[in-house]
Amino acid sequence: DAVLTCRIFDPSALRGPEGWRVQSQPYWSDSSGTALREYPIPPASVSREGTMKVDAISPAERAALIALYNSTGGPNWTNHTNWLGPEGTEGSWFGVTLDPYEEFVTEISLPNNHLVGQLPVELQNFSWLGYLDLSHNLLNGTIPPFTLQSIDEGATQLDLSNNTLSGTIPNELTFVHYLNLANNQLNGILPPFGDYEFFPIELNL
Repeated sequence: DAVLTCRIFDPSALRGPEGWRVQSQPYWSDSSGTALREYPIPPASVSREGTMKVDAISPAERAALIALYNSTGGPNWTNHTNWLGPEGTEGSWFGVTLDPYEEFVTEISLPNNHLVGQLPVELQNFSWLGYLDLSHNLLNGTIPPFTLQSIDEGATQLDLSNNTLSGTIPNELTFVHYLNLANNQLNGILPPFGDYEFFPIELNL
């Protein structure tokens, strides 16, 4: 479990002994009081001292990981160490990286790992997935609509190259900074890609 210090700027966000709750968006810090930043509020319990205890990633994000495993032949992956372990172990699943507080899935890296099947629609469940590499596998079907967003405001990266994906590129992927879809069977008109001031888009189609 992770314990975070929660500084609430709206006094009404905390209420009496019957149960504390957070209404406003907090700035969190580590135990030393450094690295303050703003995050969305995850499911968590808040103590009377204002300390927020985070138990695990959300059920929706866990369901997305399980859907990826089930839809791409997880039991037959080259490496599926710890996958489908109990709640709270997702950070130990091979190829999965969580944020420092273990609230969100931030990276999934499973290249050349014998993934066979289709990408699940549940990929849209990830709130702060900024890096996804499923290249050099045997993925087929279309790319479902989902977005990538980096929790530390860094560049987002998606690599689905060297599969047998077909169909068009979803508009939701136009805000990915690095996009590699080479050596697939995609077709159609390219969607309008975003204009980034700090992170130029790099395409490999």
